[in-house]
Parts: sequence; C-alpha cells; structure tokens
Amino acid sequence: MNKARHALQADGIGTGTAIAITSPRLVQKLIDKKSSIYSNRLVSYVGNGIIAQGDELLEMQNSDYWKTCRKLVHRNFLKSKSTTVVDAEAPENHMDHRRRFSTSIIMGNLYALMETFSLTMEPGNTPPADVFPILKWFPEAILGNWRSRAQSVGNDINDLHVGSDGCFLDFILGQEKKFGFDRHQVYFICGILVEGGSDTTSSIVLAFIQIMIRWPEIQYKARKQIDELVGDDQSPTVNCYDNLPYVVASFPHSLAEHDWADGMLLLKGSDVFNTSGMHHDDNYKGITALALKLANGEYCKRDHYGYESGRQLCSGVHSAERNFFLAISKLLWEANIKPCQDPLGKNTEPATGSEEGFIAGYLGCAEPFICMIVTRSETRKATVLRKFDAMNLAVFSKYDTPAA
Repeated sequence: MNKARHALQADGIGTGTAIAITSPRLVQKLIDKKSSIYSNRLVSYVGNGIIAQGDELLEMQNSDYWKTCRKLVHRNFLKSKSTTVVDAEAPENHMDHRRRFSTSIIMGNLYALMETFSLTMEPGNTPPADVFPILKWFPEAILGNWRSRAQSVGNDINDLHVGSDGCFLDFILGQEKKFGFDRHQVYFICGILVEGGSDTTSSIVLAFIQIMIRWPEIQYKARKQIDELVGDDQSPTVNCYDNLPYVVASFPHSLAEHDWADGMLLLKGSDVFNTSGMHHDDNYKGITALALKLANGEYCKRDHYGYESGRQLCSGVHSAERNFFLAISKLLWEANIKPCQDPLGKNTEPATGSEEGFIAGYLGCAEPFICMIVTRSETRKATVLRKFDAMNLAVFSKYDTPAA
C-alpha cells in the first residue's frame, strides 16, 4: 500500500491545509522530535468550541492549561496505579451484582449521550465551519439548526459530568484551587477520561469479535496458546501478557509553526495526519506485538501508532493495553465466538470493511452485528461466576459511596 503513495502529501481543504504522513521515519522526525510545534489539535469549532466551551481535553490547543491537565492525567494513570484496578480479576477481587448493575446504568446513560455526540460530529451532520469559517455567520436554520443541536449536546455532557465521582475526581477537587480550575473544567477533565477509556475499549473489543467471526482460524490459534498456559479453573491475568504473544499481536495534529520536511515547506496551522498507510507498510520488519517499550523506539521497529506520538501520546496507554489484553484473552478462554445462522442455515458474518462495517462518526465503532458467544464448558462458566463473586471486597469496595 505504501509503495503507491509519497511519504508526505499536502492538500488544500477550505482555508487550511491537510498534510498526510505515511512514513514512520517522518513521524519520528516531526511529531516525536519536534513535538513542541506538532502537538496542537485541529480547530474544532463544534466539538470544542460549542459543545465543550473550550474545555475538551482531546481537542484543545497546546496551552498551559492543556499541559497541566495532561500532567495530572498521566500522574494518575501510571502503570503502578492502573494495575491495582486491572488486577480485579484475581481470585480475591471481583465485582458484585449490585455495583455491576449501578455501573451499567451510569455507563448506559454515557453511551446514549456519546452516541448523540458522535452523530453530531459525524461528517455531513454539521457544516465544515472549521475550514470554511464564513459558515459560522450563516443563519443556522438553513443548515439544519446545527448550532442549537451542538449546544444541546454540550449541555447534556456538562450535566452528566457534574454527577461524576471517584478517586481521580477527589484528587482533582483537592487540587482545584492550586491549579485554578473552574467547575466546568473539572467536569470535562474527569468526563473525557470516562468517555475515552470506555468507548476506546468497547470499540476495540467489538472489532475483535468481528475478526474472530470472519477468521475463526485466528481464534483457534490464540485459544490454543491460552489453553496451554492456563486451565479450566483459572482465567488469564495481566501476568500472562508476555506468555501469550499471539493474543497480544491480534488522533490528528496541527502545526504551530512553519517547518521543513524532505524539502517540503509545511505551513503553520496545517493539519497533520498519521494515515493508515503506516500500518500497512510492506517494509516493516519489527516485532508484530503490542509492547509499550516500542512506543518511543526506532521508527523502523515501532509496532503501531494507535496511541499517537510525541506530546499527544495517550496518557491512558498503560490502562488501555491491559484492558484490551484482559478482555480479549478472557473472552477467548471462556467462550466460543461463532456467526449466527439465517433461516436457511447459512452463516451470517458481519461486514468488516472500513466503509460498510464501521460507523463513520466521532467514535469509529463497529456497525451493529449479531453473533453467538457460547461458553466452552460448565467448569469455565463456574470459574467465571466464582471470580465474579470474589472481587468486591479487595478492589471495588474502595470506590463505594455510602448511602445517605
């Protein structure tokens, strides 16, 4: 795929410029080594301007406020802090039905809201005011009342974030005066972590299930490796990460200053994208596994760019990799993932193409699909239930809020 494209391409879009990078070498040279000028976000008039009123952490510019927020998030989502919660699948920890039910209600409200947010941000549902600023002054009635819809979503998100609580929020509230945060900023700092962490994990797991249905041979190989490592009475844990390599294998930036790269002048304010071409490079000879140590390694050996680069490297990378690993390995250990059958007995497989298989919205989640997830044995089912009943005391009891 990369052979047919130049490593650096620039195109005019509206009043701005979009630059597509398909070379890992240029990512390291520009976004990693010059991250001070490549860490701005694209201007998002609707998402950050109207909906978030300038407090959307994932879409704001490289300001002192953004740097402060990033430091706080990074400090509270280090590997040492995330592992405690991830270890909730160990025999002495697991969630009980009451907390699972209450959490499901909260997350159900969040997902319903994020679906509306995603729909609002989907290309075509709002005018391209970011690249054609004159559209901001057009009467919104002739463009589908897009401004009112965005403001309504922003109010709903603000109301949802007001009700957040948890240890990270307690920390933020304790630092509120020190950093000068107002309540709206506090709501969005905490809310974006819930939104990003929840939707990222669920989207990846759904895509994984799609893959297992379409290519069952991958499922069989990964399951064989899991079965050789753990038995019926113990599901995979974080400690299995290095011993399950087959299981393990299975955002854009804006330029703050003029810069030169490979003889091309890149203009200040240009939007810089890391395109999917880097993930389909025929010249890649590195390790085909997710490994945190590769995130800042040599460009020719870096495994993937899903967590971004430079100063925009995902602060929740430690939690994300462990969540993905646990969700996928435990699902393969406990269940068979199969396609459903139509009335004629023919398998119905989900579409997996980027256009027909995924929603073209803000979240990029899989289109709704059906499948069969069947437990592999009664013994493994009993193990899951036993672990489910064992978790509450050691981990989730710490985050419980006493009834008034």
